[in-house]
Amino acid sequence: MWFWGKCNQCEIPKFSAHFTVAVASATLCLLTVNPANAAFECNDESWQGTDGLYALARQVAGAGRVRLVASLDYGKLAPDDSVLIIHPMVTLDATSLTAFLQAGGRVALLDDFGTAEPFLERFGIRRLTAPQNPTETLRGNVHLPIATPVDNSTGAQGPQRHPIAKDVERVVLNHPSAFANPGLTGILEVRTKNGSALPVAITGVVGKERPGRLFALSDPSAVMNLMLRFPGNRNFASALVRYLAVDEGRAEKGQLYIVANQFDQTGNFGGGIGPIADAKNAIEQLIGELRRGLSPTLLVLLVALTLLGVARWIYRNAFRAAAPAIPRFLRPVPLSIQAGWPGRAAALLLSSTHPVYVALELRAAFRLHLSRLVEADPGIHSNALLSIVQQKRLLEASPLAALKQYLAELDAIEQAVSARRSVRIRPPTLKRLLEQGLDILEHISQVEPNSREPSPTS
Repeated sequence: MWFWGKCNQCEIPKFSAHFTVAVASATLCLLTVNPANAAFECNDESWQGTDGLYALARQVAGAGRVRLVASLDYGKLAPDDSVLIIHPMVTLDATSLTAFLQAGGRVALLDDFGTAEPFLERFGIRRLTAPQNPTETLRGNVHLPIATPVDNSTGAQGPQRHPIAKDVERVVLNHPSAFANPGLTGILEVRTKNGSALPVAITGVVGKERPGRLFALSDPSAVMNLMLRFPGNRNFASALVRYLAVDEGRAEKGQLYIVANQFDQTGNFGGGIGPIADAKNAIEQLIGELRRGLSPTLLVLLVALTLLGVARWIYRNAFRAAAPAIPRFLRPVPLSIQAGWPGRAAALLLSSTHPVYVALELRAAFRLHLSRLVEADPGIHSNALLSIVQQKRLLEASPLAALKQYLAELDAIEQAVSARRSVRIRPPTLKRLLEQGLDILEHISQVEPNSREPSPTS
């Protein structure tokens, strides 16, 4: 489906011409691949669960100090506490987390393709795609690169590793992403054949009076059950727990909270910070009052406001003459449609083009290439495409879940535009969607054709 012209319903900042050219060109020749989106549940004993990490944390920090929770209450956190967040699938409360770090708390964020990116960007940490040509891999699989400790030595000093990597030589990763390090302390990196190195684990100090510690790992798969069988991964996980809850006299002083995937967030650290926290508290109080029931005075006020709104709508619309509608077959054909794909490309290159049109173009191109790879009809529903991919066993559980989320996000944009709802798409979001789409298609295309199972008739 193609959309042209100005979208009055979309309140979206305009792209620069340079960025639009790059995205439009890449969209029209979209090729291939995949990210990771997994279960990572601490009560899951399967290969992709993290109950092994939970047991290891209880062993290292003490069973009474490790708390696996489904709701993270920032109001109950103390500066001596620590928080381990694994593959978040909810928008993190950046205000409370930052305040917690500035008060001396420690936060470890293990995420590759979840929702941690906006929070990490507050500290200058940007997410990158995984290295395409790692020097060391497991069994020659480029999607299983080997991460090694970073040498932070200066001058004539010998190798100086971070305490987390002190007893670690190699950590096996599984379809990771990487970081653009803004100057924080590197812990692990993946070296490439061209001589460069991409950081996958970094840490930094937050705050001044009693600084806290922020740790980020770009691959939560490194600590799931399957990967903890490798000695380096297990040593790394143990050292991370010690860094969060034991080192520097933190033992016996606080709790280590562990959350994963979908979890609730309540309260505000330190009783709230600034007008944003005050507004959040006011909203929460209003919701509480609504649950207890409305007072008669408030009910009368709401009814009066509703009647005023209805009267205003009748006054503005009931007696207004409708504008004549020109039948579609009498409307002039836009030049962009007459020109075929060059016309569509030219329209995307305009500085006045909203990013939502590029997103819709990306959705159409991605579905077309995915349908060709799985030999299906491009017009079928997204759920049917997912079913074919699953039946052909083209993706494992984690990448398949990522594909499901990716299609849902693109479909939501298309449905919002069709329903004339306001849509906001920022350039970083569009870039992320493009990179994720390429990763998914590339991952599927690497499956040997003779190993694919036949799909049912679409």
